[in-house]
Amino acid sequence: VGDLIHAQSGLSSDVKKKFSEWLKGINCEVHLILGNHDGVLLKDLPHEWPLYVHQEGLLIESFYFSHIPKRHPQCFVWSGHLHPKVVISDKYDRLVLRCFQIFADLAIIPAFGFFVGGSIVKKSAECKIYAIVDDEIIEI
Repeated sequence: VGDLIHAQSGLSSDVKKKFSEWLKGINCEVHLILGNHDGVLLKDLPHEWPLYVHQEGLLIESFYFSHIPKRHPQCFVWSGHLHPKVVISDKYDRLVLRCFQIFADLAIIPAFGFFVGGSIVKKSAECKIYAIVDDEIIEI
């Protein structure tokens, strides 16, 4: 849901090679909903990458995919942009974890890169938080 490559420096030859290999190894279509960091990099993406590029969003059955979190009148929305993180702390320690923020009709997914900022979110009556901890996803 956007921001495939977060900065020009991230589009290295090694990244291009590994992503090309990944694209060759999967057996499905890959759709890119442009994020706020993708526009300037779009011209530098290898033309042989079989990506379906969408400027605004993508509707697939009962799901709408959008870079910017915004509600859709008839669909559950998967979005990015905010890069949610949750803080778990006590008197002695503080841990910041990437997380999924899930509302009844909207999900905001975390950044999957480690050098990307994010917005600190909290669990509430309106949303659930699922943190990424090592190789697991746990509900907070």
